[in-house]
Amino acid sequence: MSRQYKRSMIRGLPRPRRFEIAQSNHLCTRYTQVFRNGIIEGVDTVMLRREKGDRTDANWIPNIAFEGKVIEYTRHYLAELVSWGIPGPVLVMLSLIGVRDYVMGVDNMIDPPAYAAIDRDMIAVPETWIEELPANPTDEWVAKMLRGALDAVWQAAGFPKSLNFTAEGEWKPRR
Repeated sequence: MSRQYKRSMIRGLPRPRRFEIAQSNHLCTRYTQVFRNGIIEGVDTVMLRREKGDRTDANWIPNIAFEGKVIEYTRHYLAELVSWGIPGPVLVMLSLIGVRDYVMGVDNMIDPPAYAAIDRDMIAVPETWIEELPANPTDEWVAKMLRGALDAVWQAAGFPKSLNFTAEGEWKPRR
């Protein structure tokens, strides 16, 4: 255990916080909280959408934006851990709450098939164990680490896997 890590555990981890307030109703829509035990919790309450009008009247997950933000935020969190002198191991967990009847938004799906609707209120995907963090985590590296977790979200929506990964495991969103 590094001296830097021991020192941060004694004094308590730094507490970077990011709050975003919605302009219309002054509610907190996103936050990041760092707990003393090293847990980093990131919450986003606006990523999943309820659209009306020309697309559909369904709750839907904007797949590219969703996966992109999960990868981006996870990279930020892991880079912060590295900067604190915490090389690993790390456990990454992803949960979606309140998603019953959501569908995965793909292409121009006007009327999603019934099998595509998520049948449970909460999706807690299997955790991702990372033994050692690289000195500078990249989006590409994080995407490969999170592929199983992202596939599990797609599977809950009736797909066999994420449509945004190549056969080699690279995250290449379909446009």
